[in-house]
Amino acid sequence: MSTDPSILIPAVVTLAVFSILYRENPVFRAVERLGVGLAAGYAFILIVRTGLIPRLSKALGAPFDPSSVLLLLPLAAGIGLVMSAVGHRTQLARFAVAGAAAIGAGLALPLLMQALVLSQMKASMVPMGLSSVVGFNALVIAICVLTTMAYFSFTREPTGIRALFAISGLYTLMIAFGATFASLAMSRITLLIGRFLFLLRDVFHLVQ
Repeated sequence: MSTDPSILIPAVVTLAVFSILYRENPVFRAVERLGVGLAAGYAFILIVRTGLIPRLSKALGAPFDPSSVLLLLPLAAGIGLVMSAVGHRTQLARFAVAGAAAIGAGLALPLLMQALVLSQMKASMVPMGLSSVVGFNALVIAICVLTTMAYFSFTREPTGIRALFAISGLYTLMIAFGATFASLAMSRITLLIGRFLFLLRDVFHLVQ
């Protein structure tokens, strides 16, 4: 068995997490809170070191600029959030949360459109046909998109060809959900195998 603290500590934490497979216990709860606390502390230090300190240093070290007064707005919002966290509810906290949500949505929407819609549309705009693998894939994608859109067309009851397209869209969705779930399950199984391999090879030296 290994005596290296850099290996023993992760091994103890791993076994503590696996203890939930037996039943709920204080050891698992302690490790769970430890993980959440470490993640929150790391995020806090990262935000302070990479965001707050550089911006404050730049604002305080530069000549006065009227636009720098705008820095007081996020400062006031932060003070409001801190006051709300310690039990003093203020309107500043509500404005801060609303502003953060609005700004986040405004910044995320173009990125999501680019990543999830426009880039996939661009990638699928290739000559369709059976003469090449790329063309066949493009043909399958086009059929799946059309059938899925037909399934979500609720303006009137589908009949005839529209009903066939709608049923095909349902099967397309089931295949997509199944593939997504299988991919997620395989990624988790891969992580589990990595933990078992770490315990058996690096901790207990049972396998090479």
